[in-house]
Amino acid sequence: MKAKVERNPPIAFKDCKTAFFPDLFFREEKICVEIDGEYHRRRLQKDMLRDEVFAKHGFVTIRINNCDTYINVSFWERLVEGMGKINNRTASVNAFIDELRKMIDDEIKHWIIIDDECE
Repeated sequence: MKAKVERNPPIAFKDCKTAFFPDLFFREEKICVEIDGEYHRRRLQKDMLRDEVFAKHGFVTIRINNCDTYINVSFWERLVEGMGKINNRTASVNAFIDELRKMIDDEIKHWIIIDDECE
């Protein structure tokens, strides 16, 4: 992939007294991806403030519900959807989205669809 993805890197801004650890971080593209589980439900206000700090510094935060990661394709579809909404995407983000879409299509091709509806 052309976009470099970092997992849980410590991110600190000069005007903050704390470091943040996004689940996935695209430094050049200025994108944070957060996978929100039960822990995040208990700290919604802190997460909103954190998203505001990142936004203030030009970063976009994409939040994905943890339950959507259990089915691999759903996670990647949500990530593509979130990245598709970002204005002024860079060429590397567009290439990354294209690669994700191809991966999703390739994965679905291997599924065995069972129609178990009774007549």
